[in-house]
Amino acid sequence: IADYKSDWLGGAPEDYGAEALQQAMQERGYALQYPIYLVALSRWLRSRLGEAFDYDTHIGGAYYLFVRGMTAAVPGAGIYFDRPDAALIETLDHYFKGEAHAAGAV
Repeated sequence: IADYKSDWLGGAPEDYGAEALQQAMQERGYALQYPIYLVALSRWLRSRLGEAFDYDTHIGGAYYLFVRGMTAAVPGAGIYFDRPDAALIETLDHYFKGEAHAAGAV
């Protein structure tokens, strides 16, 4: 998943460092958004690939690209990445379907 964001976090590259991005992800609800996207992507891939679908092979994670902070001068500035475990995405998928998950709650 790649999601481009134009959020203004400040005028300096350090305003788009790892700590600032983590805070922005939490405050803006993006940390809740990308797991939902990953559930949807997993469902879609499973519908196309069937038994061949493997989360660890086919899901690369989620990139949130804060374009105002991305600069060649500071590699990694403005780029947030996470790849939740397959178990979390599977558990969320079961909850969204209204099913209890065999492994228990997250």
